[in-house]
Amino acid sequence: MHPLYQDNVAHDYDFALLQLDKAVPINRCIGVACLPHSQDRSGTNCSITGWGRLVFSGPTPKLLQEASVTPLTNQICQVDYSAINSTITGSMLCASGRSKTGITDACQGDSGGPLVCKETVETSDGTMASDRYVLRGVTSTGDGCAEEGYPGVYGRVQSVLSWIEDTMDAALLP
Repeated sequence: MHPLYQDNVAHDYDFALLQLDKAVPINRCIGVACLPHSQDRSGTNCSITGWGRLVFSGPTPKLLQEASVTPLTNQICQVDYSAINSTITGSMLCASGRSKTGITDACQGDSGGPLVCKETVETSDGTMASDRYVLRGVTSTGDGCAEEGYPGVYGRVQSVLSWIEDTMDAALLP
């Protein structure tokens, strides 16, 4: 668990890392996402996935769900959440989307799931690779599910990148 989790603000630094006991099989349905090495871009089209409820206090799906969302600036999100006296910090990222059926958002049971954005990234050899998924957020909280004026709140991966790398490096030591 992140050492600053909820030190000052609810859901601040809402991150935990797990060490798996065996490798995950990579195939056409299971892949990896890159860690972010550049600042988030509000307005980018991204995706969230999860097994959480389909509506607030409603049923859970039989199939993994995916929805398109767009990251918002923290200033916009703070204005929305100030109505319920919630604070949006730098370790948080807000996002919301719309489909033909309404607002798209994470819901109960989606926590810990990914918010990924398809981006062009620099590879380890210095070349550019397009259409790579970058893990920008981790589903954290919100007010209800798909509520107008209350976008989903995600842990901002960029804000804890050094903690992730340090923790992973320590886990690899003998």
